[in-house]
Amino acid sequence: MNCGTIELDHHTISHTEDSMSNAQMAVMNRWYAEQVAYLVGRLDAVNEGSTTLLDNSLAFWCSEVSYAATHTFKNIRAFLFGTAGGKIKTGQHLDFARAAHNKLHVTFLNAMGVPATSFGDSGFGDGPLPGILV
Repeated sequence: MNCGTIELDHHTISHTEDSMSNAQMAVMNRWYAEQVAYLVGRLDAVNEGSTTLLDNSLAFWCSEVSYAATHTFKNIRAFLFGTAGGKIKTGQHLDFARAAHNKLHVTFLNAMGVPATSFGDSGFGDGPLPGILV
């Protein structure tokens, strides 16, 4: 489907449920993915001795909701790139079945040497997510 020229902003289109808006969202999401791939590729191209800048970094790509039209949080997808200097396990798909992503941020802090147990509203839970850190 040709989605034509995208004239409305991302937020407005994300809250419109019709075939044209869905096609435009696909175009925008592809562009975002291409930008993330470009960034990750550039990080990986920087040699830092026996590793790369990507190896020594942690890039995180995620939406704040899983489905914009209804602000649903179920099945939010998050992508991690890099290993934070060898602290993050790679090459895996993990399902945390309704775990708040506050815990993912605690995991990031722990990977960076910050001994945090909570992030944001602790009513969503404490501690890092299992299986991400080496």
